[in-house]
Amino acid sequence: MCNYSEIEVQAFIRQALPPVITFTLRNITVGEDSPLQDYYEVIDLILLSQKVFEAFNIDAQGFSIEHYTPWIVRGFFARKPAVNLRSALTIDMFVQAAQQGYWPT
Repeated sequence: MCNYSEIEVQAFIRQALPPVITFTLRNITVGEDSPLQDYYEVIDLILLSQKVFEAFNIDAQGFSIEHYTPWIVRGFFARKPAVNLRSALTIDMFVQAAQQGYWPT
């Protein structure tokens, strides 16, 4: 177990990610359990994971971005929900990894 607080890791992640802004120029706060793939491109998630793993000394051996991408985002006018075959990648997952010291497989 590592001595990183949930708030400390969340703050680092929110600082490392680019802001999410709506068409009306309002900022969106991404929830801890919200799929990051709904808001960010794959390159943003790769860069985030590298920063988090390095900053919190996480053993990333069990992490692969292919487990979380490609991600299907529901279109604005879509009537049916998007069906994803990949797992959601969340802020909470990074928090747990920082507290454990490794990425759970």
